[in-house]
Amino acid sequence: MTPAQMGEIMRRHGTDKATSHAYHIPYARLMEPYQQLEPCRLLEIGIKRGSSLRTWAEVFPHLEMSAIDIDPKTEKNAPEGCATYIGNQGDDAFLDSVIAAEAQWDIVIEDGSHRIDHQKDTFVKLWPHIRPGGLYVIEDLQSSRSDLYSTRDIRKQNPRDEQTTVDWLFDIARYSMGRRRHRRGRDTMTLSFFTEACFITKNP
Repeated sequence: MTPAQMGEIMRRHGTDKATSHAYHIPYARLMEPYQQLEPCRLLEIGIKRGSSLRTWAEVFPHLEMSAIDIDPKTEKNAPEGCATYIGNQGDDAFLDSVIAAEAQWDIVIEDGSHRIDHQKDTFVKLWPHIRPGGLYVIEDLQSSRSDLYSTRDIRKQNPRDEQTTVDWLFDIARYSMGRRRHRRGRDTMTLSFFTEACFITKNP
């Protein structure tokens, strides 16, 4: 699938992934290998209007899809056949319940709160449940750019005043280098940075 084709599908379903963002470009290239899986198991954090979930339902011919959102009103927007879980991604017990129900995924897309602590903590929690060769996507990494926000918004995006997600991902990239890998980068095969997003693949 070309970026133009992916962008057309995304715009038709009304997701901002190809309008406010340009995620259709990396998604077209990096999701192609997973379109052949039977099934492809995908989890997206963030339902909202269900636009991106409808996109994935068209892109993947053999899809088993699930989604998380904190707002129960969004549940009705998920397409038919999509398992939904309503809760806070910052709640370890809630994520444990999702993991217990789902077990493993080929693709996880983190498009939730955009909070720095949630982006990192959710990755740590879910990464062990990505299948070998799988893909983990963190969107909206602009939350790591303090120069883009007011002081009030910075406190909202980074309430614990901790290391930004982008700097933390750079550390994982460094840890993955060399024969004696640090545990944080041991099973990471690639980290691909695009505008406002990072695509992380797991070793096969």
